[in-house]
Amino acid sequence: MKNIWTLLFILAAGISLKAQTMKWIALPKGSSAGKCVCASPTKSNLQCYALEYTPDVSGTLTSYTTAFLVSCTSKGSPIEKNEACYMVGKVDIMNGCSEVGKMMMISAGNSGTGINSVIEAGRPIYLHQVCFSIPEGETITIEKEETTQLTTSVDLAIGKAVTEFPVYEKQTIANPKYDAVNPTDWLDVKTAPVGDHKSQVDWSVSSDQDIAEFIVEHSVDGVNFKPIGNVKPNPTIGGVHAYQFTHDKAMTGKNYYRIELSHGQNGFEYSPVRTVTFSDQPFKVKVSPNPATDYILVEVSGQKQSYDVRLFDAAGKLVQEQKLEMKAVQTKLKVDGLNAGVYTVQVTCGEEVFSEKIAVAR
Repeated sequence: MKNIWTLLFILAAGISLKAQTMKWIALPKGSSAGKCVCASPTKSNLQCYALEYTPDVSGTLTSYTTAFLVSCTSKGSPIEKNEACYMVGKVDIMNGCSEVGKMMMISAGNSGTGINSVIEAGRPIYLHQVCFSIPEGETITIEKEETTQLTTSVDLAIGKAVTEFPVYEKQTIANPKYDAVNPTDWLDVKTAPVGDHKSQVDWSVSSDQDIAEFIVEHSVDGVNFKPIGNVKPNPTIGGVHAYQFTHDKAMTGKNYYRIELSHGQNGFEYSPVRTVTFSDQPFKVKVSPNPATDYILVEVSGQKQSYDVRLFDAAGKLVQEQKLEMKAVQTKLKVDGLNAGVYTVQVTCGEEVFSEKIAVAR
């Protein structure tokens, strides 16, 4: 009964209330709140957070006002996005990196209505979204700007309005290096060319008991990544868990790969980045010396997959054969035990076939 009379007194007087909390949280992947959408980040260092507010009253949230101090990184301002989820945003960023090493970030909104901003006491809602670009191995802090109150204005169902003052505590957001702090033990992450603009990504982890899926991502600049496929885990107890993915449409030049490890509702993390480079150098073969006495040196360039080197005699009989990996650029064919005469060197790489006659002298 005492609580009811206290609430009635507050509503009649129209005075302010003290709210529970206001804090920045990482949105669960795939979730959305109005314009605030948690998609897979395209930039490797980008982290997006929503401002979560838990009210003490029910009604219509009409506006909110906040101001935070955000520490700068080695590259300057970490703030890349600052927008309201439902309301008309009133945002501003004041750069003080060169003077005090901090940014002042205003993240506010107004125009809340009974359609887009109905709140319920004790139930958290998202007000705002900010995305930070934090270099690997660095940390930022977000603290309340002391001269500005964090406030929310709420219209109650009985025609009264209240102002709440959410409690906020200083927060830290990090982008750790995987060799320093790594929730999942990435035992190995490797990439290799396995064909014409075809990459293979291999990785292994020490445990996959709580992994929902592996999402393989690709980039051509090392900054903007896009998913190109996923691999489901095969959970077992103990031992090393190895996985593989093949990318059939790699680009000419340097290709960047990383693996997003999804823990479902418990978030996600990224593997170290690995690269594979492809060139459009034409397929060429050089055979020397001619004539040969001890060996024939076969040099190959522009190969886009493994290849075969064969040596035929004048009658077309195969006398030597070598199968070489794509990365091999040269090989020697020993001819010191062959009879003098004319031989044919043939190199086959996919649809590319090279042939050249060479003399063996004694």
